[in-house]
Amino acid sequence: MVKTRDNCNLDRLIIVKGNGPILITGPHSVETIRHKPEREIHGAEANINCIINKLYKSLGPKLCTVMMWNKKYIEDNALYPSDPNFEYDLKKSLWYKQFKKLKITKPFFYLHLDLHGMLDTSTKNDIELGMKAIHLYRPGLSQHMKPIIREAFKKMEETFSFHSHFQGWGGINKYTLSNQGSLLGFYSIQIELSTTTRSRFCKKKKSFNKFTKVIREIYKEWKKEMKKPKHKHKTIKHKRKKAKNKKKIRKNFYKNSYSK
Repeated sequence: MVKTRDNCNLDRLIIVKGNGPILITGPHSVETIRHKPEREIHGAEANINCIINKLYKSLGPKLCTVMMWNKKYIEDNALYPSDPNFEYDLKKSLWYKQFKKLKITKPFFYLHLDLHGMLDTSTKNDIELGMKAIHLYRPGLSQHMKPIIREAFKKMEETFSFHSHFQGWGGINKYTLSNQGSLLGFYSIQIELSTTTRSRFCKKKKSFNKFTKVIREIYKEWKKEMKKPKHKHKTIKHKRKKAKNKKKIRKNFYKNSYSK
């Protein structure tokens, strides 16, 4: 029997560390199941956890939050969790629940970088950046940030583009992690790293440090933009407070109406 999310200890499946506004995720560090008409296993992508752990160490827990599978627990128990980057029903998505929990318990904006691994032959580039989800949900912010992201990545030795089929957008009724993050107000980008690039980031300090520097530069400019008043009312906390105030106003209206 294939053990999935329905018959295992969910509390031990995911590791979440840090308290910072740069959210880094890696959904494919283990084999996962895609629930199509017939189940399909998505293979594990090498070196994703290595890169995430190095970023966490470099950026620090005050600047970043990392979220990844508990690889040891999953492999020791021969589990095949559902692929969080291929969800049809968000109500059943464990990772989406964790996203909502993060947003509610730490109600500030997140720069969300969702790391994935592609083959060296998938595209002609070393890195592919998928921004379709955030462009659809926050077009103004996306258009402002895209040139900044482009200039930051130009400082790396690796080739990159925004125009491959890795767009971070699942489509109608299918949700990627970038899509899920964008729904919650995160600035979510899907970052595909080739096999050679992932290996290089894990093994070569110079290459990894350049990648870290790019993330810091993007965050610095994104933080400046998010301080502007037009982005103020985009958090769950504010929406809940606004709904509560509406309820209070409605209650007072009826109370005053009946007291006359």
